[in-house]
Amino acid sequence: QANDGEAKGFSARIRNKLPMQISGKFEVKLATADKLESEGASIQEVKRTRDGKYVVTLAVDVKPNQEKLVKLWSEEDVDPPHHVSISTDISYGAAASIIWVNVTARDEVLGVENVTLKYSVDNKSWNSVQLLRLNETLFSGRLQVPRDVSTVYYTIEAVDAGGKVRVEHGKIKLMAEEVEREEIGPSYVKWKLVAILALVLIILIVTITRLVKK
Repeated sequence: QANDGEAKGFSARIRNKLPMQISGKFEVKLATADKLESEGASIQEVKRTRDGKYVVTLAVDVKPNQEKLVKLWSEEDVDPPHHVSISTDISYGAAASIIWVNVTARDEVLGVENVTLKYSVDNKSWNSVQLLRLNETLFSGRLQVPRDVSTVYYTIEAVDAGGKVRVEHGKIKLMAEEVEREEIGPSYVKWKLVAILALVLIILIVTITRLVKK
């Protein structure tokens, strides 16, 4: 979850790659602080800011070569991610279409834990897209389909830190394949010959004029 004071909760995975236990404190900014509860960390202090937000200080210990999911909430997370959307940028090639995708998923309390994206060209067999997490809400990836495919079906599954799932289905419309051919017809050849003959005639007139003057 973004630590910006807009949400009613927070979650983060803390990884310890050292051969020794680590201990530390960090601050979380929340929109509300009623009935605060935490998991994976202990609440040390709560302060209200001038803008009406709340800064909560958490203390956490992580064992060697382990990771811990830390959660903090002022309201129970009973709903799945409330917003899931996809945007695309399509590049058309001679044999394939490449689709760059950005998936946005937001949760009001604990935040989004993971997002998966699957696609199909026939709405029957499905393939997974490898997504890269760019920030707390944005995931990016790419997929490739044959150039003659006009519709790509997709399924997005967004899971929040509380394990609740939201599934969205949709389809991406692709531009129909067009084969451009330049055909040289009789009229084109005719006008080309006329232009050549006119050019030759102009050259002859200029040459004759020069000879007469001499």
